[in-house]
Amino acid sequence: MNVTRTRSRDERVATKITWDEYKSNPSVHNSGQFSGSLSGKTVTIQDFPHANFRKRIEAGEAIWGDLYLTSWERTAPSSSVTLGPGSDATHYTETETGDLSSLVESQFAPDRSLSSDLPRMFNAALIKAYANIHQDQVVSGEALSDMTRTIGMLSRPFGQARNLLSRMASRSGRLSRRASHNASSAAASAWLEYRYGWKPLVLDTQQIIKNTQSFRERLYKRRLVSRSTVSQTRTTSRAIVDHIPPFLSEWRMSGGVTDAQECKAHAGVLYEVANRTSSQQLASDFSLTSRDLVTTAWELVPYSFVVDWFCSIGDWLQAIMPDPAISVKGNWVTCKSTYITSYNGGPIRKTGWIPPGASANIGNWTGATVKVTNVERQCNQPIPPPPLNFNFSSVTHAIDGAALSLNPLIESLRRFRR
Repeated sequence: MNVTRTRSRDERVATKITWDEYKSNPSVHNSGQFSGSLSGKTVTIQDFPHANFRKRIEAGEAIWGDLYLTSWERTAPSSSVTLGPGSDATHYTETETGDLSSLVESQFAPDRSLSSDLPRMFNAALIKAYANIHQDQVVSGEALSDMTRTIGMLSRPFGQARNLLSRMASRSGRLSRRASHNASSAAASAWLEYRYGWKPLVLDTQQIIKNTQSFRERLYKRRLVSRSTVSQTRTTSRAIVDHIPPFLSEWRMSGGVTDAQECKAHAGVLYEVANRTSSQQLASDFSLTSRDLVTTAWELVPYSFVVDWFCSIGDWLQAIMPDPAISVKGNWVTCKSTYITSYNGGPIRKTGWIPPGASANIGNWTGATVKVTNVERQCNQPIPPPPLNFNFSSVTHAIDGAALSLNPLIESLRRFRR
């Protein structure tokens, strides 16, 4: 029976802010301090140790164990500001020294908004790892169906654009409204020919070479690992303008806060491949087995790849379809999230009473940095449903969408003019 083990290390120390007040004629010195925050590092690890795990690993057994790790670290340089001295007989001077950044941090909490995407990234990485077991194979069912159209593209590469240029030259610059439509259509068609004609064929050719080179290795190597990684980053900034800190109601602090977030989900599937004949291996490498019928049918659905941008149906079908030659031994997903919040120091000015001749700008505070790291590993999870994805930042997808929309729109306009 597995037990839970928790280990912690806490190297944090409490910070302080001290103040000193000086007067002359007569001489007076008052001082005091109040609490700041915590500085240093703390780490907590929770895992589930297995008895005799070394001997079991040496015997070829796969050991699976969940893991949870949390790390918090804060670096806060000391800073100092001074009010005065005044120009009158008292020469009043007031100084605050210490963890001045803590006066801001309590009111400007770190941004952890990216953590809400971790469940989606977890599911996407696990599905992709399962799909990658077969993803190295060429999608030959789809390739065979599209081969005629692809060869047609190769026989007339960028044909519409070339014909248009010839017509434009013959008309010596007199472009009609129809020619303008042809230019847009040719540009869109040329892009689509490259993206979905030339590029896939070149990639499939490279994959055929790769499959041929790895054929012997895959025929004899029984235990394999399929991996996948999904990651996302986000950086946000906020301004601090005339913040009123606790305990010092006459202060006005300005500066900024920058939050850098990074989340990654690493998934792996351990599986074994049964010995196959050469013909069985070739059929599997080129996706010509019975399990490939469903995935090939999905790939042949018009614009199915566009649906996959929003919901990875293709990868999910690859993941759930059984393969009698493959035996899955287990899986794992490790999610790591890192959040770095930087408090960027700035000026401090004093309101209310100010000694005669003294400046209201009493100095600058030095900002602190807070770094939080969370690691969570879960093992042997079921294949989840395909997650929705509405976070798009791909310029290529934007161009694809524009090109796919442009041709039908132009064709509709032409039919309307007729």
